[in-house]
Amino acid sequence: MVSSLFEINAQGNTTRKLGQQDPISGENITLTLDAKLQQAVFAAMLGVKKGAAIVSTPKGEILALISKPSFDPNLFTLGEGYKIASSSEYLTLSDVLMDGQSQPLLNRAIGGTYPPGSTFKLIVASAGLKNKIIDENWQIDDTGILK
Repeated sequence: MVSSLFEINAQGNTTRKLGQQDPISGENITLTLDAKLQQAVFAAMLGVKKGAAIVSTPKGEILALISKPSFDPNLFTLGEGYKIASSSEYLTLSDVLMDGQSQPLLNRAIGGTYPPGSTFKLIVASAGLKNKIIDENWQIDDTGILK
């Protein structure tokens, strides 16, 4: 699509053309999303109010990505007459914008910050094994003490 800039007078008439920018081709993009897997992950998260799910390959290709709560982005572009087809809890744009509690505009899959969880335990265990603080027989008792 050609982008043009015009000078308009007070009556709304074009007085002159100020410039034009011709389109340039962009780079190719290869998507790795798997529609069936995306639907399966979405179905698995139906009961989840807030959260995220990401399915990726060892190469880092994203196969599925879900952030909850979700909303229909068409609410932003298609106006007040638009009726959503899905069973979203957000029926209007105001519903999306006014929900400060659930924060539907926060994409938890890519924008959420979370403390390290079980994956961080691997780093601590590796350091303990390397420094011979623990061995393959170590255990933690019910009180959280290392035995």
